[in-house]
Amino acid sequence: MTLVGTEPELADRIHGGRLGRIAGNMLGKPVERGDLWTRDRMDRYLRQAAALPLTDYLPEPVGESDGFELRPEWRECVRGRIHGSCRDDDVDYAILGLDLLETHGFGFSTEQVGDLWLLRLPYLQTCTAERAAYLTRRSFAITTVLSPRPNRSPASYRIRSRNSRRSAVNPPPCAYEEISKCY
Repeated sequence: MTLVGTEPELADRIHGGRLGRIAGNMLGKPVERGDLWTRDRMDRYLRQAAALPLTDYLPEPVGESDGFELRPEWRECVRGRIHGSCRDDDVDYAILGLDLLETHGFGFSTEQVGDLWLLRLPYLQTCTAERAAYLTRRSFAITTVLSPRPNRSPASYRIRSRNSRRSAVNPPPCAYEEISKCY
């Protein structure tokens, strides 16, 4: 690692790293499903679009019925249509990491990571292992389950989080019920 001498140099390198991360995510976002987008499939797509070798972002699909299934947000992240960055979980985690460093420095704890996730990361924006970790952290954060309010069903139990005065009614569904919605 090359040491940086001044704060402006460090800020410039951090900014460049963030832009590179976002650009890389946007480049691969339309074809992020590795089980579907094999090297052979990618080559066929790029040949059909006359885009080999790839020197820019992915081109738009040649036709709607060409058999190539891109991610739903492809219209925001293909050549000629990029006007910023669409939301991406990898970028979310990088930004959360910067928040941790700014708030707690290099000595942050796993508990602080979990607390930040609960505070700033929407549950339905997590998938697979991150969703399981989110739910695990959430279950540890719950300290008090109060009795249901009079004349209300058990679904109206109020749950209070250890690190917050806020309450949530009806916690999010089990990760395994929602996991199929992630790709």
